[in-house]
Formats: sequence, C-alpha cells, structure tokens
Amino acid sequence: MTLDEQIEALLSQAPGFWHLDACGVTRTERQIPALLHGVDQPPAGERLQLVLIGGLSGKQEDADAALAALHSYRTVSGLTQRYALSAVPCANPDGLALGAAPENGAGGNPGTAYPPPGDSYYDANPEAHYLWRWVSFQAPDLVLEIRTGEVTSWEGSALCLALLEQFRSVLNASELPSDSSLMGALSTGEPNLLPPIFGLRLTCAAADLETELAKLWTVLGQVPDHARSPTRSALQA
Repeated sequence: MTLDEQIEALLSQAPGFWHLDACGVTRTERQIPALLHGVDQPPAGERLQLVLIGGLSGKQEDADAALAALHSYRTVSGLTQRYALSAVPCANPDGLALGAAPENGAGGNPGTAYPPPGDSYYDANPEAHYLWRWVSFQAPDLVLEIRTGEVTSWEGSALCLALLEQFRSVLNASELPSDSSLMGALSTGEPNLLPPIFGLRLTCAAADLETELAKLWTVLGQVPDHARSPTRSALQA
C-alpha cells in the first residue's frame, strides 16, 4: 500500500479518533500528512500532549513503525484518556515516494539540519522548516521519534530524563546528543524562540517495537499530571 492508503486504513479502524491534516508541503507540492486528535476525544487541553514523528529517513520501514505505534497507542487501555497524541508518521514523504531516502529528492535531508536556517520554505529542505514550526506550536509535553535499526536504544533529552527516573531505569535511556537532528535540536535549543521540548527517541528492529512501546506506555503512566511542557506555558503567557 501507499503511505496515503496506510493512513486511510489506520483512520478507518476508528473513525473520528484522529483528524487527517497536513503540517506542510514538499518541493513537489506533496502534503506532509499529520494526524491530530479527533473532536470526539476528551479535550486535548485536559490531557498531556504527545507528538510522534516517524519516517524522517524516507524509508518504508520507518513509516511502518510510526503507524504501528499509533495503532498501539490507540489500543492500550486508559492511555488515550490521559494522553492526546498527534503525529507525523512520515516526515519525508517525497523521499519515500521517489525512492530517494534518506534525502528528499530536492537536494535536502529532512533528518538533519535542525534548526533549519533562515525562514524559507522554498529551499532544498522545506520539510525541516515545516516540521520545526509545526512541532513547536503543537507545544507538546513530549515528542517521540521512532526509527528502525538493528540495535535497540532509547535516547532522551536531559529535561526528560530528569523528570522521571523510570526513563533511565525501565527504558535504559541515554541522553540525546546535542546535534543537528530534530530531536537533538528540540531538546537543547530554542525552537522558534521557545523553551526546549522534552523528547525521546526509540531505535529498534520492527520485531522489537511492540515490546519497547509496552515499556514506554507503562512509564508514561507514571508521569505526574503536573509535568506540563514549558513550551506550552510560554505560548500561553
């Protein structure tokens, strides 16, 4: 199936649970799909806000992992009552459609170059500009990136690891590097002049994804209700 067909299949499993939107467009004018919590769910403001990012690499297996994580979130008892999850399951749709992974077919690489320089959405890396702005103004309490790899690892921002000891003890998470990846930049910089955002990145094989997600959902159940994003506080000030 195409990415659009996969997303439609996910949405059809629970009509109204998510609303299909777009966080931007690529150089080929392809929409970058975003799934927002549905109107028939508890108000987002009453729940902790999660943002899931997948497919930055433009690889099918990474988009598949993100979509599998969305299905897992929706089917875990009690989780959706406490957390509202929005997602960009494939942040590099041109790379996927054109077979250009990890690049986007226009000379850019949406997995790097964060924060994106300048304010142009018409350079070689428009996905990075759109994604950077979209994530910032979602003001999530936690951003989760999922990607596939042979070795399982969890990485978290310093703020995130300091929030809850279980991020280290249960997930065995190490600290995210301060690099030009999306997660590295969100966790240490000032996205759109806002405070750093709490972040986790999971790398694992597809066969291990459900096991690792089960650990995460358990840990998130222990996050205190007052653990609100400093980014949201800054936007509401």
